[in-house]
Amino acid sequence: MWGGRQLKAYVGGGAIGAAESLASATTIHTFTMGQRCRPIAAGVVVTTIGTAQSAIVTFTSEGGTTSDCGKVTVTTSLADGYGVYQKTDYNIGGAGTWVATLRRGQQVVVAVSQANTGGAGIPILIVEEDPDVFENETYWSATSNA
Repeated sequence: MWGGRQLKAYVGGGAIGAAESLASATTIHTFTMGQRCRPIAAGVVVTTIGTAQSAIVTFTSEGGTTSDCGKVTVTTSLADGYGVYQKTDYNIGGAGTWVATLRRGQQVVVAVSQANTGGAGIPILIVEEDPDVFENETYWSATSNA
């Protein structure tokens, strides 16, 4: 728990936990939020080290600006099995300007913006869930029916 609320980890990959290629600049995964939440950290677990240059992986919310849910650089000096992550500005010591809240059903697109040669990894997004009540949902409104 973080701040008294439940944390949830979204783990990417085609088949459960399968690695995604970091060798071409393209979308590699899309996470769909199960309920209203705020991003805590974004990262990539390295399964195959790339060469030539570092890969840059962005996490962008649906309708948001590029990398508003995180941006990590997977360097060529890492070893297989290591991970890189970025904390949100919601955390102490966090960096970047992140989207404050993700709503239920909103998607976060994970994309490689700078590719390396032969690299692969598993994207991860950690969020803090907000209480699942109607008042937290943008698309609900109260009625005055008695």
